[in-house]
Amino acid sequence: MEQQPISALQEVNGTILHLGAGECRELETYLATEAEQIVLVEPAPEAAQALRQKTVDEPRVKVVEAAFSSLVGSATLYYYNLPGLATLHPLTPLPAKWPGLRETAQVSVKAYSLAQLMEQVSLTEGKKHWLIIETPGEERHVLRAIREYEVPQWFARLSLYLGILTPQVDQVRPALLKALEEANYRLEDVITQSDQLICHAKAGALEAQQEELHRLKPVQLLKENQRLQNENQALSERMAQAEAQLNLMKELLLHGVIHE
Repeated sequence: MEQQPISALQEVNGTILHLGAGECRELETYLATEAEQIVLVEPAPEAAQALRQKTVDEPRVKVVEAAFSSLVGSATLYYYNLPGLATLHPLTPLPAKWPGLRETAQVSVKAYSLAQLMEQVSLTEGKKHWLIIETPGEERHVLRAIREYEVPQWFARLSLYLGILTPQVDQVRPALLKALEEANYRLEDVITQSDQLICHAKAGALEAQQEELHRLKPVQLLKENQRLQNENQALSERMAQAEAQLNLMKELLLHGVIHE
């Protein structure tokens, strides 16, 4: 998101919650918004400490050193001999694009449920909030928790990162996008960044459109239905193009044509 900041982020005037913030290259983009609170959740102790040092003079920023995980209480973080590469889910098999990759350490980290994380967050009523999910292997659990919690639509916007660290990403991607829809989010845009797909979605948009359709006259209804079909087709084509570009980049990296 840091390379292609989306204009909708400028609408945020409430809380930005980033699960799995890492080094948070998006921080400058977040700080440029009117958000009243920016919560960065990161389990790796050294990465969380670096975020605290980076934001020591930023009163709007709060760093939570914890993982979002279905294993509440504690979880194991696996480290590899590639800078910044750590995951709650061990890489099995190891990605072919990184020959020589090996596990270097295992560290026990705090693991929170969504309810525990929300205790760290202030969500002012009437404000627009944004949720960023960058939790390889835990995406479906996050979306299910959002759907099942007492107030399912806190966040007007949601961004879901899908990349090589997501276990069996090609197989689980359709299920994750379905879970996104079931959580009452409508996919609006998909962009390619490095070896990731970033899916941007808006909460409740589909329901609002359906309510509006019921008020339209028959001719308007047909026109609006066609417009929505065209939008869905265009979005599907864009996602297919983004996936094709991502696969091409992986092949070029694998064969040494380009380098990271």
